[in-house]
Amino acid sequence: MDFPTYAKQLPRGGRKRLALSLGIPASYLSRLISGDRSITAERAIEIEHATGGKVTRQECLPEIQWKHAS
Repeated sequence: MDFPTYAKQLPRGGRKRLALSLGIPASYLSRLISGDRSITAERAIEIEHATGGKVTRQECLPEIQWKHAS
Protein backbone atom coordinates (compact mmCIF):
# COMPACT_ATOMS: atom_id res chain seq x y z
CA MET A 1 0.00 0.00 0.00
CA ASP A 2 1.36 3.44 -0.77
CA PHE A 3 1.94 5.94 2.02
CA PRO A 4 -0.80 8.46 1.12
CA THR A 5 -3.40 5.69 0.88
CA TYR A 6 -2.31 4.30 4.23
CA ALA A 7 -2.52 7.75 5.84
CA LYS A 8 -6.02 8.33 4.41
CA GLN A 9 -7.25 5.12 6.04
CA LEU A 10 -6.00 6.00 9.51
CA PRO A 11 -8.70 6.61 12.13
CA ARG A 12 -9.09 9.96 13.86
CA GLY A 13 -5.84 10.81 15.65
CA GLY A 14 -3.94 8.18 13.67
CA ARG A 15 -1.72 10.64 11.86
CA LYS A 16 -0.70 12.24 15.12
CA ARG A 17 0.17 8.84 16.60
CA LEU A 18 2.11 7.92 13.46
CA ALA A 19 4.04 11.20 13.62
CA LEU A 20 4.86 10.54 17.28
CA SER A 21 6.08 7.02 16.48
CA LEU A 22 8.30 8.46 13.74
CA GLY A 23 9.56 11.21 16.05
CA ILE A 24 8.45 14.01 13.73
CA PRO A 25 5.89 16.82 13.93
CA ALA A 26 2.45 16.09 12.44
CA SER A 27 2.96 18.99 10.01
CA TYR A 28 6.12 17.35 8.65
CA LEU A 29 4.28 14.04 8.31
CA SER A 30 1.63 15.82 6.22
CA ARG A 31 4.37 17.14 3.94
CA LEU A 32 5.79 13.63 3.52
CA ILE A 33 2.34 12.27 2.71
CA SER A 34 1.62 15.00 0.16
CA GLY A 35 5.00 14.59 -1.52
CA ASP A 36 6.05 18.12 -0.60
CA ARG A 37 9.03 16.57 1.21
CA SER A 38 11.03 13.61 -0.04
CA ILE A 39 11.21 10.42 1.97
CA THR A 40 14.79 9.42 2.75
CA ALA A 41 15.95 5.82 2.85
CA GLU A 42 16.20 5.97 6.64
CA ARG A 43 12.68 7.41 6.91
CA ALA A 44 11.34 4.72 4.54
CA ILE A 45 12.64 2.06 6.91
CA GLU A 46 11.09 3.90 9.88
CA ILE A 47 7.76 4.14 8.04
CA GLU A 48 7.85 0.42 7.31
CA HIS A 49 8.38 -0.34 11.00
CA ALA A 50 5.84 2.24 12.23
CA THR A 51 3.14 0.88 9.91
CA GLY A 52 3.81 -2.73 10.81
CA GLY A 53 4.89 -3.43 7.22
CA LYS A 54 1.64 -2.17 5.68
CA VAL A 55 3.73 0.43 3.85
CA THR A 56 7.04 -1.08 2.79
CA ARG A 57 10.33 0.65 2.15
CA GLN A 58 10.07 -0.54 -1.45
CA GLU A 59 6.75 1.27 -1.83
CA CYS A 60 8.22 4.46 -0.37
CA LEU A 61 11.35 4.37 -2.53
CA PRO A 62 11.04 1.89 -5.40
CA GLU A 63 14.14 3.28 -7.14
CA ILE A 64 16.44 1.83 -4.44
CA GLN A 65 17.71 -1.75 -4.65
CA TRP A 66 16.83 -2.87 -1.12
CA LYS A 67 18.55 -5.78 0.58
CA HIS A 68 16.31 -7.75 2.91
CA ALA A 69 18.11 -7.53 6.21
CA SER A 70 15.64 -6.15 8.74
